[in-house]
Amino acid sequence: MSTKRMPLWIYVVMLVCSMTLTLSSCKDDIKITRAPMPGGGSSTGVPQEDDMKVRIFADLPTAVRSEFDETSMGAAFVRRLPLATVEVTSETKMILIKGEDIPNRMLSEWLKAAKIYLQGGYIAIEKPSDDHLVYLMEHLADNMEKAEEDLLMEGEGNGITVTITPSNGGGNAPSLHVERLKNRIAHLQAHASRRADGDKKPVAEMVILGRDCYYHCEPYQGKIITTMNIQKDGTMSYSTIAMSPDYSRKNSGVMADGAAQWLNRREISFKERKKMAQQLATRREDGIDAINELTSASEEYTYQGGVSGLGTHVDRWLGIRQYFGFVTKLCAYQETCRVWGVYDKETNKDYYLVKQHAITAIGGKMGDDLYDFGKSLYQGPYEADKWYYENTSGTETITFEDKTFDHFYGSWFDNSEYSMNLSGKGSILLEEALPESDDPTNNAEALKCVKNAQGTKVQWLYYCSKDMLDGDVAKHPLAPDALTNDVNINNQICWSVSDPDAAYTVSIIHRRATASLLQNGSDKIKNQVWEESFGSGTEDQFTMTIPNRTSQIWYMDVTFPEIGQEGYEEVKTKLITALQNQFPNLYQPTREMADQTPESENTIKQVVYDTKQTLSNATALQTLKGYAKTCGVSKFTIQWYTKDALHSIYEITISTK
Repeated sequence: MSTKRMPLWIYVVMLVCSMTLTLSSCKDDIKITRAPMPGGGSSTGVPQEDDMKVRIFADLPTAVRSEFDETSMGAAFVRRLPLATVEVTSETKMILIKGEDIPNRMLSEWLKAAKIYLQGGYIAIEKPSDDHLVYLMEHLADNMEKAEEDLLMEGEGNGITVTITPSNGGGNAPSLHVERLKNRIAHLQAHASRRADGDKKPVAEMVILGRDCYYHCEPYQGKIITTMNIQKDGTMSYSTIAMSPDYSRKNSGVMADGAAQWLNRREISFKERKKMAQQLATRREDGIDAINELTSASEEYTYQGGVSGLGTHVDRWLGIRQYFGFVTKLCAYQETCRVWGVYDKETNKDYYLVKQHAITAIGGKMGDDLYDFGKSLYQGPYEADKWYYENTSGTETITFEDKTFDHFYGSWFDNSEYSMNLSGKGSILLEEALPESDDPTNNAEALKCVKNAQGTKVQWLYYCSKDMLDGDVAKHPLAPDALTNDVNINNQICWSVSDPDAAYTVSIIHRRATASLLQNGSDKIKNQVWEESFGSGTEDQFTMTIPNRTSQIWYMDVTFPEIGQEGYEEVKTKLITALQNQFPNLYQPTREMADQTPESENTIKQVVYDTKQTLSNATALQTLKGYAKTCGVSKFTIQWYTKDALHSIYEITISTK
């Protein structure tokens, strides 16, 4: 690293960016409590069954604002909600709505939605078009500032009030949450522009927006699959297949399972990051740096899509494998990009970190699959001289001598390509990129990794270590176990930017392919399959949120309006000491805060809000009030201010009565 501070902040960011991959599931016979719901909810407390043996619940109280078609992903999602209501309540943590219903909602609903969003909740939109997302963003943006102020003011019934005295000059910069929404919509618009359907078609089956994260389930309809047949002599032929499958309760249920799992992992990750932020802030010498870094430019984007390959289709009525062909495992691919940006004022540099985690779930010999325990792309067999032979009465496992055509073996994870590059003004330097070679998170004998770096761009090539066309036509190598289960790809990259200016864009190219073996007569063919959707050789671009580059000095004071000048300092000293003992991170007379512009107050708003939440703890607040009563004080005020006319004055008043 080029600066002495890099190891510390990278260590912090790596911890904050870590994700817990524990999966939670519930059996169909577990009962839940909820009100009768539109679009497939059950008033009996028993969820309606899909064709799934395992159901994942999204453990968030949700207000469902639309009626969904029975076979849609929205209806399947409703069936996975342990607690759902029609109206927004005080318990609501998520709003679920159809994209087409967004323009029809009352304007007052968007203020409620903005508050849920700012408090760490979610807004889930089924089948949004580009226009729907823009409409949503505009109305959330219009209500964001009012929602931020309302959240600071709410909760006055427990003796705590918040007052904001507007500044005499200057003014607040736009909310960072609004800028983040704009970047997200631009990102999703870029995806929509690559679709042949046009801007009126859904850009996703579902988009879920969170305060520091968002999720995108690829459109189910209109998938394009490209295949390449590779002969042993190196001859190649290409073909493209367009697939437009029908919706079913099972397919929509699989997609909804993926979304529910993402939400559950996000909730675990959110609690871990909040705990970590509190721990970092308790180290008083690093407390300010911790606040500045943790309130800086971070974002997480998750894409959920299918994995296609040659497999055997199951007859839905007879329950047997009937024929082989292209099979798409819905939601078997999930890619998460976590981006992070911080500014180092000592060196006048931005640092940008991208962590990419991609899961490709092929299935495995025992059906041990991340999203669908009942189906696998990999169909064996597990001996080198056996193939699958497909006939009209079902699937048989046969030896080479039994038949001289239509043999099938597969599928496995064959290869993938990932590359990242950062562009923008200033001098950009590649600091670090991992892995350097073979990815240690996978079986190194099965999955090879080669890294190529040129300038600020890094490319990782992952490929199956075996030559699956090896040997004579009668036999075939066995696909490595590590590539027939859940394949995890982890890439990480960091850049520094000297003399940064404006925003920076990271470009990501990602392509993945599965493969199968075919044996037809005297030929053995490797059939490689990839999808021209989110990742197949196309460039994906994220506009990075601008880090906080402006340093501001904020002062904090505690005043006691009831105490006269005589004896004032003695009482004040006692109460401040009590405040410091009870809340060691709250009272800091001087804070050097990082923010977006000299006029913005984004960071101090977060500090005031967190302070109010801390003081709202009944036990802690009662203790603090006790100290004040001992000194004969029934009211005191904590104040944050600057020594210029650009910023508002923030006050929290605590009444001991």
